[in-house]
Amino acid sequence: MTKDNTKYIMITMFEEIDKIIKLDPKRIMPGTLYFYAHNGGKFDTKIVLQVLYEIHLENTKEMPTQISDESHIIYQLDIITKFGKLGFRDSLKLLPASVDSIAKNTLGLPSDQGKIAINFEDMSKHIAKGTMHINPDTGKEDYTSSTPHHIFTAYCIKDTVIIAKALQLFDKKNIEIRGVIVPIKEMITISAISMFITQRKYLNTSMPIIALSPASPVSNFIKKSWFGGRTEVFHSGINVDQAYHFDVPSMYGRAMCKELPYGNPVHVKFTQLSTEALPTIKALHNNNMIGFFKAEALSPANNHIPVLGVHHNGKLIFPIGVLQGTWTSNELELALEKGYTVKLLEGYIFKTGKVLEAFSSHYMSMKDTADAKGDMALRTTAKLMVNAGYGKFGASYKFRTAEVTDISGLSKIMDMYKVHSVMDITNDIKVAYRDVTPKSDVTAAKHLRDIAFKKAQQALQGNTTNVAIARAITSHGRIVLYKLIQEVLDRGGKMLYTDTDRVFAQLSRNPFGKPFGPFT
Repeated sequence: MTKDNTKYIMITMFEEIDKIIKLDPKRIMPGTLYFYAHNGGKFDTKIVLQVLYEIHLENTKEMPTQISDESHIIYQLDIITKFGKLGFRDSLKLLPASVDSIAKNTLGLPSDQGKIAINFEDMSKHIAKGTMHINPDTGKEDYTSSTPHHIFTAYCIKDTVIIAKALQLFDKKNIEIRGVIVPIKEMITISAISMFITQRKYLNTSMPIIALSPASPVSNFIKKSWFGGRTEVFHSGINVDQAYHFDVPSMYGRAMCKELPYGNPVHVKFTQLSTEALPTIKALHNNNMIGFFKAEALSPANNHIPVLGVHHNGKLIFPIGVLQGTWTSNELELALEKGYTVKLLEGYIFKTGKVLEAFSSHYMSMKDTADAKGDMALRTTAKLMVNAGYGKFGASYKFRTAEVTDISGLSKIMDMYKVHSVMDITNDIKVAYRDVTPKSDVTAAKHLRDIAFKKAQQALQGNTTNVAIARAITSHGRIVLYKLIQEVLDRGGKMLYTDTDRVFAQLSRNPFGKPFGPFT
């Protein structure tokens, strides 16, 4: 979508709405009219934003309000026009897959539904020559032939229909299985929907999840131990006679069914010798507790598959030798059992319970039911809900907003907020990309009417952030994967590659049964 095309579409849309309003002056659009673009937050919605700023004076009551992340990917764009409210959303945030995958796995359409059969180089030549509608055989305008213009238009329409059907089906399936009314059009991400349902239906009041501000000392401490999936290449560039692939089905969904932290944490410091680490940790686990500990560790010389990972240049690695890092007590217990020497330094201890088991087991059961019925839409919905179920707990809410201002207002904004970039609309009108939270609590009081600030504050005040839960879930996942690696090695296998929830190994025979089978 080009800026000129978008501008034409937006102006035409306003003109058509204006015609309807003139026929019935009392008529205003009910509620909000939502527009979805797949990956629009990175592309289409940015163009829409620029166009809205250019044409806003004739059609809008207020400047657009926007929430974006640190990469300027737009999550939410709203504008109040004289006709009603328009909302622009990114469907990729609700259905995180390619259009082709959505067509195939959600709607059961042929796999070529999201693809285009067109030579973009030829199309560009047609555009440059102004011959988009010229039939090459007759040399005359022909709006029925398969010109690049019509091929591209058909492709866009096809993709639009796919996304529209998928969103409608996604909403319908959610209604069938969630048992709680969700304002899905107001939800901008799949993780927000998952959290909304979790809070209203599945939380156990006897095991309260305490909201931990992303900027709190507890969160900052635990974040140091937050790693993603284990992805490693053990051997490359070798000839393999026979290899097998094994995966852990619904790994994070299963991890959500395990003991997870809840309640208020207790800070502890240790002075005991390293030999006391194992009984200390076992005592914690026996009393239904979990620790997030800063520790010093030494791996055994004969350990070829290290247990403990650390961040290095933005990547998760598993080195040998002397380490210092922050890990969960679960991973430290496994490391001690594998011969590590560990000295605990300090940390935070939580009570544990199966706080998310009801939510995760419900949707995993739905996924199994969908598999049995061959209901791809239900399966996709259930899978998305489970996979998005834990990520919201670890969200940092580093959202940014775009504020339109003049030159004099820009200095005030820069005084109160951290401004990351400024876009020129005209010589006088600027768009400041800034944090939604002020630099200090003093300036926060001055911005209570700021829509973006209100949204951020509401998000932080709810039980939506608890990095301890997210960290414990990923820790459980890595432990399960480690046990799978160990199982393969114990059966004479040679590890080739791991990727979060699966392993690829060289084996003379398959010890688990199926060549592409689950390990639980």
